Formats: sequence, structure tokens, C-alpha cells
Amino acid sequence: MKNRLRATQIALASALAAAALSSCAVGVSDEQTEKASGIGRTQQAITSNLVASADTHVRAASATTNYGDAFSLDVTANPSIATSRNGIVRFPQAAIASAVGTQSLYSARIELTVQTIASGWGGGRIGAHRMLRDWTEGTGIGTLTVPARGPTWSCANDTNTSFLNSTNNCAAADLWKLGTSGAGAVPYHAAAAGTAKLYSAHGFATVSIDVTGDVRAFLAGGANYGWMLRGVGELRSGSQVAFHSRESVAPPRLVMEVGPDLCVADATKTKPGICGCGSAETDSDSDGVPNCDEPSLLAAGDTSIHLLTPFANYGTDVSLGVTSASIAGLERALIRFDQAQIATAVSAAGGTLFDAQLEITVLDMDDGWHGGIMELVPMNRTWVEGNGTDGTLGARGATWVCADDSLTGGSGYLINNCTASNKWGMNLWDANRPFGTVASAKVELH
Repeated sequence: MKNRLRATQIALASALAAAALSSCAVGVSDEQTEKASGIGRTQQAITSNLVASADTHVRAASATTNYGDAFSLDVTANPSIATSRNGIVRFPQAAIASAVGTQSLYSARIELTVQTIASGWGGGRIGAHRMLRDWTEGTGIGTLTVPARGPTWSCANDTNTSFLNSTNNCAAADLWKLGTSGAGAVPYHAAAAGTAKLYSAHGFATVSIDVTGDVRAFLAGGANYGWMLRGVGELRSGSQVAFHSRESVAPPRLVMEVGPDLCVADATKTKPGICGCGSAETDSDSDGVPNCDEPSLLAAGDTSIHLLTPFANYGTDVSLGVTSASIAGLERALIRFDQAQIATAVSAAGGTLFDAQLEITVLDMDDGWHGGIMELVPMNRTWVEGNGTDGTLGARGATWVCADDSLTGGSGYLINNCTASNKWGMNLWDANRPFGTVASAKVELH
């Protein structure tokens, strides 16, 4: 089971100049490296919790069927295939306005509880898209309902959705387009208000989708038609997820945090947040930490080293391989950041380092990672990234047995070209192992 990672950047959290990644067992949820952005909230804030007033889901494969009274909200990973399913949810506008009252809205999020989830979800996302038109929840629970009406894949309000009728009974004004073809207009904003990552290993978890901007628009007079829930269609997605509907024991909720306007002079903010009034909470890398709180550096060097090809260098490869420590095809990854850049960034931020975070992006992950641990272990010697990709001619750099093999390509790919001072051993029992025995950090892979 191999987890391939691509090094991206380090958000200054520790003055690590070099580190080795190794996996011992089986799986990283990138949620583990995400920080909550709740710093700076005031004790005056009040949290309001509203239950959905209407919800349903629609299916491309059952284009004239309504599920308004069903116990689940189904969403598929890919919104553009023949078996696509989208959820629709709405919360009462009067209750939203009453909950905020004369206060200011700090944040708003939709909370959905997973009912069932397919395998294969490893961080793939679903999005909440603000609806552009009205719809009725409907009275159907699938193909068994007679009579029934309500939203279907092709209509905002089909007047006969019973299993005895496979015809689209839809007024022209109620036709909508949810797939790649069909009559009517697309009934939701193309850009999602917010997204949530899903993990099969998390089971019956509750996921949150930020919709603060949309709720502020509702409070400012914009029409509240709710949200369409759609898959983003990413590689790290399973086939489908079903959330509890409002007819079940764990209905969708809109959770709002409200309080006094703490940034009166800033029309774009109602509380200081992390960056303060007058400064946007921009989060360029979408890790939950705004740019103002996150000086970041790109890796100065990274490579993989492979047990099966102990004399090869992978310094110019586009991925970093990390495997279970118990397999023959063992791979480790090396990542290094420039010490001078670290010192400069800390100095520019005020001279005090509060925390640091290594951020890596999953490029590909084999099945079977269900919470196994990957370790970050400090290196205790220098090494050379190298310029090889497998058997590249004229290449050199770090290999499984050498910190800087002088010839890792061509004929050198098959032999060890390493000086005595550069030899190392990557096994845990090797006396010349170039990393310590204590991990700086551990993270679960899902």
C-alpha cells in the first residue's frame, strides 16, 4: 500500500531544516493539518442552530421520481454521470432573520450527518451551491409513492412523480437542467459557497460546509432558495454518500454564530478574526489558516528513496513515495527547507515563532489506508536532492544507501557510487541511519 505525496510548502511551525517521512503501518487525513479558524472569537458570540425546513434529493437515473419524504439526502461524487444524485436543502428565512436580529452574523455553516458512505472517499469534496430559483420539497419516497409530486432531476415541481407514471409532468416554467443536457436553466450558482471533504474511514461523521456569504446575502434581502449539494468529481472520491434528511434522526442543520459588530469601520467584516479588522482573512492554500497568520516557504529540496532500486535517484520526480515499513518495496521521502529563509521569515513576522506546520498534498493513495500512521522524523545529516528520475543518464543525488551518489543513472543505476563519508542505511537497525528514533509529528492517513 503506497501513499504518494507531493511536497508543497511549510507553514512556519518549527525550524526544521530537514526531515524524513516514513510510514509505519497503514494512512494522512489532510484534516489533521488543518487549523480551526476560530481564534479571536468573542465571549459575546451566540450560536444558533436551525433545522432544515425542506430537503430532498434527485436522481438522474430516476428523472421523474421525487424523494421529498425520504430519510436520506443522496449525493454522488461525479455530478455529470448517468447515475448522478444531488441533494437540495433549505432553511427558514424567518428563523434565520430572527436568530440574527439586530446583531451581526459572524459565521454560518450547514451541518450534515453521514448515514451511509461508499468506500474510496479519501478527501474528495461535495459543495453547497446557492439555489437560484424556488422549489417544493415534495411528498415522494421513491418509486413506491402514489400519488406524489415535487422536485425531480428534470423539474422543480413535477405534478405526478408516482411509480405508475414515468412521464415528465412539468410546466415549462419549472423545467431545470441538472446534468449535461436537458431543458430549462441551471438552478444553482456554478461556484460552490463552500465545500466539505469526505473520508470513508470516518463513518457516520458530521461534516460542515461554510455558507456565511450566502446567509449574509439572505439577510441583506437576497432570495433564500437554499442550496444544491453536488459532488466536485475529484479523484479522491468514492461513488456516493447519503446524509440524514430532516425526516430522520439527525436532520441537516444551519449553525450560525452571531454577536455585536466588532469591526464597525470595516464593511467586509463583523469580527476581527485572526487578521484583525481592516484585513481580509484570505486563505490562499485552503488549509484553514489565513495568509496573515501563515508565512510559508516552498521546499528547497525533496526526493524519494526506494529499497528495490537502492542506487537510483528520484530528485526530479513529480511525486514523493511513502510506503508501509513492513513491505519489500519500501519507500521513504526526504524534504528540506532553507534555514536562511526560515530565519528571515520569522524575523519579518516579529521574531517569535509560535508554531509551524508541514503541508503536503496527496497525489495518489492506494486502497487500504484506514488510519495508519505516517511519521515526520528529523534528519541528522546533509543530503543532496539530485537530478534523477529512475535511471536518468548523468544523474546523481540521494539514494537508499547514499546521501550523494555520484552516478545514479545509466550504468551507475546498477551499482553503488558512494564515498565512505556519504554512505548511510535507511533501515531502523542500521548504525549509520541518518534520522533519529523519535518522530517530531505523526499523522493518520485515510
